Amino acid sequence: MNITITGAGSLLGARLRHTLADEHTIRTVEGDIRDPVEARRAVDGAHAVLHLLPHTPPAGIAPHETVDLCTRGTYVLLTAAAAAGVERVVLASTLDVMEAYPPGWRVLESWRPRPSSVLHELAPYVAELSAREVAQDSSLPVICLRFGRLVDDRHVHEHAPDPRWLHVEDAVQAVQRALAFRPARSPAALRGWWVFHISCGDGARFPLAAAAEPAFGFAPQHRFGGRPVLPETRSAIVDDRGVLVPAHPISSVAPRPAQRVAVFGASGPLAAAAQGPLAAACTLRLTDVLSPENGAARIAARFPGAYLPQPPVPPHEFRRVDITQPDEVRDASRDASALLNCTVVREHLDGAFLVNTVGAYNVMRAAVSHSIRRVIHTGPQVLNFGHPSGYGADFDIPDEAPIRAGAHLYFHTKYLGLEICRVFAQNHGLEVAALLFSTFVNPSQPGRRRGQLGPAAVSWTDAGVAVRRAIDIPALPSPFEVLRILGDLPHGKFTNAKAKRVLGWQPVDSLVHLWQTDSETMPRSPAK
Repeated sequence: MNITITGAGSLLGARLRHTLADEHTIRTVEGDIRDPVEARRAVDGAHAVLHLLPHTPPAGIAPHETVDLCTRGTYVLLTAAAAAGVERVVLASTLDVMEAYPPGWRVLESWRPRPSSVLHELAPYVAELSAREVAQDSSLPVICLRFGRLVDDRHVHEHAPDPRWLHVEDAVQAVQRALAFRPARSPAALRGWWVFHISCGDGARFPLAAAAEPAFGFAPQHRFGGRPVLPETRSAIVDDRGVLVPAHPISSVAPRPAQRVAVFGASGPLAAAAQGPLAAACTLRLTDVLSPENGAARIAARFPGAYLPQPPVPPHEFRRVDITQPDEVRDASRDASALLNCTVVREHLDGAFLVNTVGAYNVMRAAVSHSIRRVIHTGPQVLNFGHPSGYGADFDIPDEAPIRAGAHLYFHTKYLGLEICRVFAQNHGLEVAALLFSTFVNPSQPGRRRGQLGPAAVSWTDAGVAVRRAIDIPALPSPFEVLRILGDLPHGKFTNAKAKRVLGWQPVDSLVHLWQTDSETMPRSPAK
């Protein structure tokens, strides 16, 4: 078997190279897997890929670089593997993503991961999400192994035993089992997404479950009991009721009206639609890589009838800020009482991950750094309608419907950004309103939208007011709320009931004339 290994320089990678070399042809990846050319070269002719990098990312790189490597790298590598006909991918992750659950609970593979915002948990977790979406959207089988904390003989001899340990030789055995795995219920067809918890067995922090079943057949040879596992210093833990409780919640700070809002992506059309409503209530720090004038020219060419960003008049201000640069985001967030993220890149691979995913990470880190409780995150509906995995046949899709982004670049990167926001919100007691949009319309200049109105359309004006309401409301029902923003439409695919209830928002612009075959309705046009 031809096997490609990423992260081959890690403890596990070195042992696997040594063990597997006798029976297989091993290729290690030395280049950057975020480069599609390098990824295609790495998987060309491979029967299996061992993607170890998310478990132990390279040391010495910045946190935002690690997030990019584990998300964009995973996406590029696995989409290349799917295209090349690779038979399976083994993804190395960590049981630390389950560490928030109390000791003594029997936490199995079917339980939801509860990662903290700490990088060694967050980065493998988002790599899992990326791999899972690619696996479910293609014929590529991905087997995720969540390992305990890897140790070798030297570490065992020098430290007191810990039930979270997993000997590296047992980890090698688990990878070998994954390479040979065939599901019992359908041994001829290995498809989709599989997860196995790989621990030291009896007395372990997390018990063996699916991995110990005959179909997988993992049996650790090294057991570690030792002292009881004590809760570590974490941003949040799960209490006895199963509720994630922040250890040091920012929400302990009393709610206060938003006095200064830092807006990222301010030279885009959605932020431009919100600029007027927000400027009437608070001081704006508008930020973007494009000036308002350049942003206006770009919008006029691409989005006829949309609002155009205006150069701010004091006390409002504009700063050039690149959301992919954490220092710039942190500086722009200083002394703000709320953050609004309207940044987006849709088609460009590098930009989509750096802006939609890493940008979200940078904003959330800035919020925690400055104890900013309210964050408004914007994005698309992030629901794949494709068959068979999508929601194409469904109606009354609730705001909380599980996201199925698939491998669609825009949806995929925005989904990862949403999950990063959720992890930060729930771990730090923030209040994050995720406003999801689809089609924006100028009712008096609908263009091609007349007669072809999408099931989640909203006017630019109503969208801007929704953003203002998300800034204004005193409190959200939970740390992370998904709110689908759409007009009063007859399609029945989505509903705006939650946005009305939570935000106290009501769409004003009628779009009736856009689905009627004959109408003299002429709604008002937004001011530019």
